[in-house]
Amino acid sequence: MRFTIEMLSSQSEEFTSVGNNLDAAERQLIQAQTPCFNVSLNAAPISLPSMYRPVNANFRFRHGLNHLKREAERAVKADEAKAWLQEMD
Repeated sequence: MRFTIEMLSSQSEEFTSVGNNLDAAERQLIQAQTPCFNVSLNAAPISLPSMYRPVNANFRFRHGLNHLKREAERAVKADEAKAWLQEMD
């Protein structure tokens, strides 16, 4: 599955109608794009594509449980290092 991620700034002209407020910009995007994974602000959510497994399906590890654990450990260490660097500033 291929997809594109677009990074947007709440300070852009696109969001001047909501005062460039981050939360309001997020609400505006959810209402405009109607993503299937967000039901809280989505009045007309679309159903999940058929290629997605049901919510109650067993979790599958793509590269094994140990690989998943190592990825999680690296993510935690990276977050800790980032926080430490911010404290130093």
